[in-house]
Amino acid sequence: MDNSKDINTLNDLLHITNDRIGGYLAIEESVWQIRSSLKETYDEKLRQSYEMKNELINLIHNLGGKPEDHSTVLGSIHQSWIEFKNNLTAISSDGGLNDVITGEEAAISAYQKALDGGNLSPEIASIILDHLHHLKASYKKLDDLNAEID
Repeated sequence: MDNSKDINTLNDLLHITNDRIGGYLAIEESVWQIRSSLKETYDEKLRQSYEMKNELINLIHNLGGKPEDHSTVLGSIHQSWIEFKNNLTAISSDGGLNDVITGEEAAISAYQKALDGGNLSPEIASIILDHLHHLKASYKKLDDLNAEID
């Protein structure tokens, strides 16, 4: 059975998940100075990202593929931009929430695109749908926190 479509899609999602992790790590250093109340939420989202990453890696291995464990070019640029902004000025008063929300939107879009493509086996699609539900819940929570700050 040819699993190459599933493997390619899962590797694309692994890249996006690595972008998500990188975004949280880029904010992590300076966010606590301005918005220490966000630490627990960010830590929870980071932990969730690592769990999703591990699940994607295991799925790729189970399909006989090799995980491409790196970020996307755009994700790396976004993380560099966050780090640049943090070094140039104090982190914004939103505690980096807008940057993280942008990353969540990108992840949701990638996961939705993977599901809409129809190239996934039903078993894989079910797991990806579960990840998408987590991402949407995360986005909602972060967006609600952002509204409270404004």
